[in-house]
Amino acid sequence: IVHCDLKPQNFLVVGGRIKLADFGLAGHCTEGGGKHNNSRRTDWAGTLRYMPPEAFYLGAAGSCDASSRMRPTVDVYALGVILYTMLYFVSPYEELQKWGASRALFAI
Repeated sequence: IVHCDLKPQNFLVVGGRIKLADFGLAGHCTEGGGKHNNSRRTDWAGTLRYMPPEAFYLGAAGSCDASSRMRPTVDVYALGVILYTMLYFVSPYEELQKWGASRALFAI
């Protein structure tokens, strides 16, 4: 399963255990890692701060029906951003708030 929208707000602590919430954008990947059965989304979806740069380059970042855009690596990237923020207390892309998401990511 590819969550498609990992962010700190979707991690909940319940009874001392961490649980993942909000599977509204999630899709199921095949063994090849690219295709999944969630074809409901065709517009932008997800949280910009946690989306990988290639999602912007390929077009509609949240198109969960576009197998080339929503792979497990999307969740790995989001988890990396979350861990970076936890370690350094700042988002790796503070510029996202200053000049806009796509402009900052394309500058990388």
